[in-house]
Amino acid sequence: MEEDKLLRFHERLKDFLQKHLTLLLNIVLGLVLLIMINGAWVYYQKNKDKKAFEEFTNIIHKGRDLKSLREFVKKYGRTTAGSQAILILWNTSLHKGDVKDLKEELSNLKSLYRGKAEGLTFYAEAKILEEEGKMEEAFKLYSKALEKETLLKGSILFDQARIKERQNKSEAIKLYQELLKETESSYLRGLIEFKLFQLQRS
Repeated sequence: MEEDKLLRFHERLKDFLQKHLTLLLNIVLGLVLLIMINGAWVYYQKNKDKKAFEEFTNIIHKGRDLKSLREFVKKYGRTTAGSQAILILWNTSLHKGDVKDLKEELSNLKSLYRGKAEGLTFYAEAKILEEEGKMEEAFKLYSKALEKETLLKGSILFDQARIKERQNKSEAIKLYQELLKETESSYLRGLIEFKLFQLQRS
């Protein structure tokens, strides 16, 4: 009796495998192909990151040539080294105060952070508006950045206070006082206290 059951089960299993063998082989083959494609993609990305880092290091050692950095970003913008190059370009443009360069680098920043770090892109846009002399618009964008980006709070408050120094001294004083509460650096505290002293005297 037991042998009959085992024999019938074996026959059914054999029939099932014969009917669906092609389907099972296709599924296994598909899984193997997916694993191979995924492995190839990971290998490609690692090599690309390694090559990008080597090229980035060469550019940095040659003195951070801006033209080379821009070409590097076009080629490797999606790598870790590409992200660092974008931030260097942004910072360099910011220090030069060149609005055209800042706008170009802003598009790179936005593509780098796509939906993430929205506060940082607001902050970058506010810097551009400030460079263009559009102080009210810059102040509003700094406020938007402050809602999204807590890591930049000190810098944002400082920038807002600097804008208000020219427009409304009492608001500037409030912003500097708020910044003073947030700041632990003795250098920055001294600078803020000096600004407060100047504003309260005038």
